[in-house]
Amino acid sequence: MINNDDKYYIEKVLKGHSDAYAFIINKYKSIAFTLALRVLRNREDAEEAAQDAFVKSYYALSEFNSKSAFSTWLYRIVYTCAISRLRQRKPAMRELDEETIESAGADFNDTNSALNKMKSEDQKHYVNLAMESLEEEDSLILTLYYQLEKSAEEIAQITGLTRSNVKIKLFRIRKKLQHTLENILKEEVYNLL
Repeated sequence: MINNDDKYYIEKVLKGHSDAYAFIINKYKSIAFTLALRVLRNREDAEEAAQDAFVKSYYALSEFNSKSAFSTWLYRIVYTCAISRLRQRKPAMRELDEETIESAGADFNDTNSALNKMKSEDQKHYVNLAMESLEEEDSLILTLYYQLEKSAEEIAQITGLTRSNVKIKLFRIRKKLQHTLENILKEEVYNLL
């Protein structure tokens, strides 16, 4: 399950060639920063959290087992570092409720058709605006699911949530995102008229 390039460089690092870790940093630094930024919403804090995650992962590299993807293991460390930094800023975090839902499907046809008619840059702009309005954890979960194409199981490993809770949150977050996009687009149309 581990990428051959990752495996090669991990083995080199474990054999004492610490300079081989530069490959891993270069490969994952952009997305590590993005994940930390989704949680922290502050560039400086996100940079520090990503750096902390790389340092921690370097020293814990011998603990990595190939049962999951290296990226999943690393993203879990990034997430943990970002949450730790966030907790330093926000003393209390809200607990997640554990209710279940019957169906995780939702109809986003209206919003999707409006987005499909826009230029790609405009779509990105409006989706980013909507993402910024979400809570940090919600934004992170969407990034993991859509941008990084992580499964609900992998997101659960990264965030420490249960798989069913990830599915519930994805359902709710998509609903929030849809509602936010609809409001943004309505406001844009109103401003044009």
